[in-house]
Amino acid sequence: MVATALSSFGRLDYAVNAAAIEFETDFLADLADDDFDRMIAVNLRSVFLCMKHEITAMLEASTLVTLPLHRFALER
Repeated sequence: MVATALSSFGRLDYAVNAAAIEFETDFLADLADDDFDRMIAVNLRSVFLCMKHEITAMLEASTLVTLPLHRFALER
């Protein structure tokens, strides 16, 4: 994703990272381990991996603006 942006536009000026899944119909005590692992992979790891590569590209271009968004943060 970052490589495509760099090859298309030459640099990356900012990024907005918004990813979230949840299991609203399941009680935490009933949530399967695999579902929890998937939720963590999407909600945390995916944003981390995007930011990791975005920050590297932005530092090389002397720009650094990244906005990690989460559904709960937007609701409050």
